[in-house]
Amino acid sequence: MADSQYPLSDKLSDNAEARDAINEFVAWLNGTKRMSIGEWAKFDGFRDEMFTPARATSDSLVMEFLGIDPVALEKERRAMLEQYSRIEELRD
Repeated sequence: MADSQYPLSDKLSDNAEARDAINEFVAWLNGTKRMSIGEWAKFDGFRDEMFTPARATSDSLVMEFLGIDPVALEKERRAMLEQYSRIEELRD
């Protein structure tokens, strides 16, 4: 994988099972246990921070945990599609 042309895509693929398991667990927490991931936040007019539901999706948190930048991953995917398109043009 070190020499891969698409390291983030490879990393995502290599961690697909773990990513799915974590997201399934978070969905179970939300549905069955009625719990959610949250964060402490400061609001105008209140002296203390309040615990609120996280603004980030569970999947974006998993991607961050895995060290996968979604913007860089999308750029990599577009490059992959561009390369595939060029190969298909040569076949025609």
